[in-house]
Amino acid sequence: GGAQRLRIDSDGLKFGSDTAAANALDDYEEGTWTPATYSGTVATATGTAVYHKIGGLVIASCRLSSFSDTSGSDHIRITGLPFRIKSPANKNAGYAWSNEATVFFYGQPNETQVWLYHNGSSGFQDVVYSEVSSDTQYMCLFIYFTDQ
Repeated sequence: GGAQRLRIDSDGLKFGSDTAAANALDDYEEGTWTPATYSGTVATATGTAVYHKIGGLVIASCRLSSFSDTSGSDHIRITGLPFRIKSPANKNAGYAWSNEATVFFYGQPNETQVWLYHNGSSGFQDVVYSEVSSDTQYMCLFIYFTDQ
């Protein structure tokens, strides 16, 4: 009909006569990732470690079980997030629900790992391996921003 309907420029894909870079479509990616722990090992339920990245927003999920080191004093850290956390850190990068407790995650800037915390007797405390049993399962949801 003689009118511009679609344009691709250095800011991305734009529709109609829109020229604002903020309205350009952001990139989209989805896939799987491999969660791990900083110390010891953990099993990941098959098919549940997935992520979606929309622009700089990352939504990743997984189900973790079978913690191998349940006597150690190390803090539980989930590693292997699909993208590093943007600085400044997301203080609450995600939440997890388990058969033992509800915990939240603290993400460090420029890292691909998070620390588990729970509401203990003296406020928020790190979750350590000795506090979980070998049959603990966590359903995890991480929502954070990345600059990748």
